[in-house]
Amino acid sequence: MSRQAGLLILAIAVLLILQSCGKGIDDIYAENVKARGGIDSISALQSMKITGGLVTDADRFGFIIWARRPDCIRMNIEADANDLILASDGDTLWFDTPYDTHGALPMPPAEATKLKEMYDVLFGLLQTCRERGDSMVLLGQEKVGEREAYKIQSTSTDGVIQEIYVDAETYLENKRQSSAVYAGKDVVTITLYENYQTVAGVMIPHASKEYINDRLDHTTVFDNIEANIEMSDTLFVVPDSTP
Repeated sequence: MSRQAGLLILAIAVLLILQSCGKGIDDIYAENVKARGGIDSISALQSMKITGGLVTDADRFGFIIWARRPDCIRMNIEADANDLILASDGDTLWFDTPYDTHGALPMPPAEATKLKEMYDVLFGLLQTCRERGDSMVLLGQEKVGEREAYKIQSTSTDGVIQEIYVDAETYLENKRQSSAVYAGKDVVTITLYENYQTVAGVMIPHASKEYINDRLDHTTVFDNIEANIEMSDTLFVVPDSTP
C-alpha cells in the first residue's frame, strides 16, 4: 500500500470518528423528539390520568396520577382507608396524609423533588428541560447496562442538577441520576426507565426502577394511561380548609 493510500484511509477513519462523535445537544434533542412521536403529537398531549402501583419488596401500593400541562400533577397513593395525596398546581406543592388531621401542608423538599420528576417523566425529561429553559451540557457517552447512551447534564433555573441518559440507538431516555443531601447524608438516586409504549402517539415509559445509593428502593408500574381528558383545577390547588 502506498503512503498516500494509507494516509487517505487514516483520514477517512478519523472523519468517521468525528462524525460519530459530532452530535450536540440540539441533535440529540431532535432525535429524541422524533423517537417519542414527533413534536405535533408531543404538543397535543396535554393531560394524562394514570393508574398503577409502587412495588416494594414487601407490598404494592396502588395509585392514581393526574398530570396536566403546564406543571400540574396530583398523585393519590392508597394508604389504609384514605389516600396519601401529593399535588402541585405549578406554583404550590402540597400534601395531605390520612394520619394527620391538620389538612393540607407544604410538601417537604424530598417529596417535592420526586413529584416534579414524575411530571417530567410523563411529558419527557429532555422536553420539560427544554421548555423550562434549563441549561444542558453533553458530557459524552456511557453504558447503561449493555447499551451506549448519551449523558446529558441538566441544570434548572433554581440550580438543581441531574444527569439524563438517552439511548444512543432508540434516542429514548433510559436513565436519570441525581444527588442530594437528606438528613445530613449524601443520597444518590438512579432511576432506570423501560417498557416504552405509545400513548396518543407519544412514547412513554410504563415501568421504572429506582435505586437509592445502589439499592433497589421500589419499582413504579403504569397499568393504564388515559390521554387528554378534562381535569378540574381543584385537583391540583390546595384545598380550602375554612370550615
